Amino acid sequence: MFRPDIFTAVAGLSVPPFGRGPARPLEMLSKQGIDNFYIQYFQKPGVAEAEFERDVEYTFRSAFAGGALQVFLKDGFGFLGDPAIERKLPAWITAGEVAHFVENYRRTGFRGGLNWYRNFDRNWDLTAPWHGAQIRQPSLFFAGSKDGVITGPMGQGRMPRVRRWPDRGRRTSSHRRCSEGETDGGGLNGDFDQPLAFGTNG
Repeated sequence: MFRPDIFTAVAGLSVPPFGRGPARPLEMLSKQGIDNFYIQYFQKPGVAEAEFERDVEYTFRSAFAGGALQVFLKDGFGFLGDPAIERKLPAWITAGEVAHFVENYRRTGFRGGLNWYRNFDRNWDLTAPWHGAQIRQPSLFFAGSKDGVITGPMGQGRMPRVRRWPDRGRRTSSHRRCSEGETDGGGLNGDFDQPLAFGTNG
């Protein structure tokens, strides 16, 4: 939306597109009485880093195994959830592939990625000139049918604004769809032939 002259077609994975909200995201959460959302947990520098870097292999096993991560944190637990929950790797990723992530994040830490969440309000401030902007380019969005992002509250509010395309994807796909062997996007890569109009307030 910033430079449609350069980005003449766009595609999104898993997270439905959404426009710039009416107020700063973190302030909106607070006004709604929410104080345990995972993005709020990520705000204080050093807290999430300490949890994730304590045992990097455990962190990635938790992320890939699913079922343990907490979108809304429970008392006494961090984002990785209850350690009593088994972290069994799914069939689509090997221990060797996990080791690659572990090796790199032991070297870099998690601060860089977490800082993106710490700039939510700043990004809202900086995008004021694009308030109400729509995606006008030929566009494509796809996600797994069992992805919690589109089946949960976030998707319920956004998916009705996304035009439904013919369902040619694998219906067992989850949030990590492309990691599960669908590097071709479920056969949808060539379908950049329809515009997707998505507004902020519609």
